[in-house]
Amino acid sequence: METSISFRGDSTPRAERSILRGWRAAAAALTLAGLLAVAGLAVSRSSLFRLRNLEIHGLSHLSRAGITRLAGLGPRTNVLWLDPESVERQLESDPWIARALVTRRLPWTVTITLQERSPVAAVPVGSSFRLVAADGTVLAQVGAAPGLPEIVMPPPWVPGAPAQSPVGPARAIGALAPNVAARVTQAVLAPDGTLRLDLRGGPTIDYGPPTSVTAKAAAIGAILRWARQQGLTLARIDVTAPEAPAATPAS
Repeated sequence: METSISFRGDSTPRAERSILRGWRAAAAALTLAGLLAVAGLAVSRSSLFRLRNLEIHGLSHLSRAGITRLAGLGPRTNVLWLDPESVERQLESDPWIARALVTRRLPWTVTITLQERSPVAAVPVGSSFRLVAADGTVLAQVGAAPGLPEIVMPPPWVPGAPAQSPVGPARAIGALAPNVAARVTQAVLAPDGTLRLDLRGGPTIDYGPPTSVTAKAAAIGAILRWARQQGLTLARIDVTAPEAPAATPAS
């Protein structure tokens, strides 16, 4: 007896058809995701996120134009793709900038907040002067006396003298109360590394090594206040040991 078998429709087993449908759906989803990604990238690179509003806070010595140029920002800057940390590093490469904070506010605003250094002393170099900040950073070189305390360094040819730097004296001046720092005319660094501060109208301050600057500044301020309250004129103050300062009245 012969048996005839009739095939109707798709001969692909049901499981295989299900797998094929899954692959087609996945391929369609991937294609859609790719298209969306391309579209999203195009939008993110578009003029929608171009810099329109630049806010800069903390300017004192520096100019807005100079900060904008140093930060590398302009009307074609893409705020979405901006790397704030990279811009901060660029800004902090300028000696006048102690710290920079860069933030974004989408779609088109960038805010820069600066902490600028300011000069507290000047180091004579030939006929010019180097401006020095409180942390010892050299900020600039100027041709005329800037009206700041002068840091007098020992001659480099003194035999046996250790290498000296204006950093210590600058930190010592920077730690003083503003009204006291304004009276400093000279900070004289000796070959042995000890420091002397000359105040306008007196007294002379034997500072010792330019270390423990916060404690020494506090001791200087306390003695000057005490002398003013007592109506005394001082010739010298010694804060070599800030925990046991000494003062010598003028004769």
